[in-house]
Amino acid sequence: MAIIVPEEIKKILSSFEERKDAFRESELHDALRRASNTQEISQDLKNGYWVESAAFNFSELSVAESSEWGTYFGPMSGISYADGTKINIPDIKEIDQEVIDYWKKRAHETQHPVCRARYSDLVWEFTYPVTFQKAELIYAQMAIDSYVAIVELIPEETQMQCRRHLERALKLSISLNDKTRIESVKKAMFRLHDQIAEPRKIGSWTFLFDSLYDNKKVPLTDGERSKMVSSLEEMLRLSSDPAAKNNFDPWGAQAASQRLEKHYKKINKPQEAKEAILTAGKAFESIAQQADPLLAMFWLQDVYEKYKDRGFKDDALRVQKQSKEKGANVKDSMKEIVTTVQIPKEELDRFFKDLTSGNLNTALHKIAINFTPQIDKIQKSLEELRKDHPLQALIGVTTIGDANFIARAGSVEDDPEGRLRLELSQRISVSTLFLSTVLEKLKEHYSPNAAQLTDHLYQAPLFDPERRDLILDGIEAYLANDHVKTIHVLVPQIEYIFRRLLSLLDLPTNKSAGKGIMQEKNINEALADLAVKNVFSEDMRLYFLVSLAEKKGLNIRHRVSHGLMKRADFNQRISDLIINILLCLATIKEIPSPEISEKDEPKT
Repeated sequence: MAIIVPEEIKKILSSFEERKDAFRESELHDALRRASNTQEISQDLKNGYWVESAAFNFSELSVAESSEWGTYFGPMSGISYADGTKINIPDIKEIDQEVIDYWKKRAHETQHPVCRARYSDLVWEFTYPVTFQKAELIYAQMAIDSYVAIVELIPEETQMQCRRHLERALKLSISLNDKTRIESVKKAMFRLHDQIAEPRKIGSWTFLFDSLYDNKKVPLTDGERSKMVSSLEEMLRLSSDPAAKNNFDPWGAQAASQRLEKHYKKINKPQEAKEAILTAGKAFESIAQQADPLLAMFWLQDVYEKYKDRGFKDDALRVQKQSKEKGANVKDSMKEIVTTVQIPKEELDRFFKDLTSGNLNTALHKIAINFTPQIDKIQKSLEELRKDHPLQALIGVTTIGDANFIARAGSVEDDPEGRLRLELSQRISVSTLFLSTVLEKLKEHYSPNAAQLTDHLYQAPLFDPERRDLILDGIEAYLANDHVKTIHVLVPQIEYIFRRLLSLLDLPTNKSAGKGIMQEKNINEALADLAVKNVFSEDMRLYFLVSLAEKKGLNIRHRVSHGLMKRADFNQRISDLIINILLCLATIKEIPSPEISEKDEPKT
């Protein structure tokens, strides 16, 4: 294609090339974009506009990354369509030999290092992908030298960009095995560090250590290595001091400590490594004292894990106590979100009537089945969240309970099972509102006594005749609204039922605890057995697990067993949930023989 640069574009380029300071490539691109008026000009002039505008619009990636084209430069933006096609802006498809030749010419013409670095690096990066010919070595050398020259011109607003330029120059120099230029870039990095390093601008001082410390291709003198370490020690001192308000920054202290720990371990100074980690940790401990409880818990949890992982036992215990104290008030710092859902009374009445119609046994069976969540519907809703609200789906979820972080789940895509269990837990909690009403309607309609409800349960083989009196006691407490007794009696009996199922399947109910000791399996272990999975539908199995023994769920068994439930937690809704779990267990009318394949359908 013919390339003719419009006069207005040439003027803008000249004005930037005459500058004595450095500038961002995006600044030049914005000036070119504002001047564009390609509606009334020839195709050759449009080509001229594009070749200059695109040159300064390609995005630079970090030295550890490459674009979708396998190049250092990538598109600034892109548009993807439903049919799988994509438009990149700018796009490598628009580059041909003429564009490469034009950038070569411009690399030799311009005297400003920002422009010369960009043109020459574009030639170096795109020549082979576009023409399948190797680029001439001189363009990589010109790019390196120009990136180094920019250091002498930098104003404050381009400091961080200059750091990226030098990282690129170092990578190019190493790829060429050009020892002279490696040394030149290294010295420029030290000069830049001296110019821009500030405690609260973490990237302004970490880049030197990250680029050079472990880089075997870059020889360092003892003095240079000592200077890097001294700089980190000074940044740690300034960033960790709460009294130094202009410099105090726990994240800066953390960045310095991580690098100092690496250094001190390398030279076998464990005490200095420990002191660096503790200094940064105490900066977070300090800021957490005055922080919002939820934020403080997040910060302290990370500090606790660092101390614990490194064997700082006493320090870890101190932070653990601080986090627990903050967690006691975490509810006060959280905003309540209320959603109103309106359901017509006639619809609810019809729902309740349908579930309680027939006879007592039929109604109890229908309630059990209807209040067992349907996993496929929950999975579908999570998939809809991922498609319709992708940013929301990317955010992980943390559950707080008993003044602690008790469960975490990642994004919908990365942790689908974790998100499924969290969502299932929430739906079970909401469903108990309706479950309580249904069970109340059932009691009004049939006035069942404890013996009748127990008889219904004992139509199923899972219930042990020898435990009938305990089940009866729990149900009597339930009908008397004694929720403390109901939950304390029935939850252990449910756990026993799962072990009884193992026995009925001719499987051991115990497991090795090591050193010749055996102990009984818990709910999680029983429900994880393949033979047990064959007895229950997956809907029902996860209902049991998330309600009783899943840390991402209600975890009732754990909370009862470890005394984590307060008086108010022993309530109607939890009692109703426990009763419904018993009703679900009563739907199992046959136990498959042990040899039946796990793929066979359970009988309910």
